[in-house]
Amino acid sequence: MNMQKSKFRHGDIFAVPLPDGTFLPGRIMLDIYGCLKRRLFPEDSPLPGLG
Repeated sequence: MNMQKSKFRHGDIFAVPLPDGTFLPGRIMLDIYGCLKRRLFPEDSPLPGLG
């Protein structure tokens, strides 16, 4: 497994492998790190703690 920190941005597309061999695709809809840099979260928001 690659242990480097990945840089994801909003709009990036990803796929998660499932046990049956298929993939679950998705798209990142919120750039949490960008919001943190710009201080867009309220002080009592739980979102910064998720990253």
